[in-house]
Amino acid sequence: MEVVGVLAIVYAIVLIVLDRKVFRTIYFGNVGQQMFKEFFMALAIGCILSMVTITFWWVAVIVILIAGLIIAFTKAKRPAQRACFFGIFAVIAIVVGIVGYKTNKELMGDDDKQTSSVEQMLDTYDVGLF
Repeated sequence: MEVVGVLAIVYAIVLIVLDRKVFRTIYFGNVGQQMFKEFFMALAIGCILSMVTITFWWVAVIVILIAGLIIAFTKAKRPAQRACFFGIFAVIAIVVGIVGYKTNKELMGDDDKQTSSVEQMLDTYDVGLF
């Protein structure tokens, strides 16, 4: 479950950065306490988002791939840049898919003894990264 914690922190940082980009924040009273509350709420929302991402990993993979295509075709001017953008998003999608699959498999247990060819392949080439 370490992956969920790391992902929650990443989501919290992204949420705080997006909050700073969209809204102008003015603190009244104790600034430290207000910033702590803001970070705690971002971390709580990050935990929820990370659990949803790991639980519905197939949706996250599809969204990442679609976002990669959109960014590759709107931001990149040359074909090499497009390939680079989409390659980065494809690697992220593969990592999220493997982590989500393995985490869900661990949480659900091994109730059925029959394994699919994908499960056998993932178990065969397990390098211990996740």
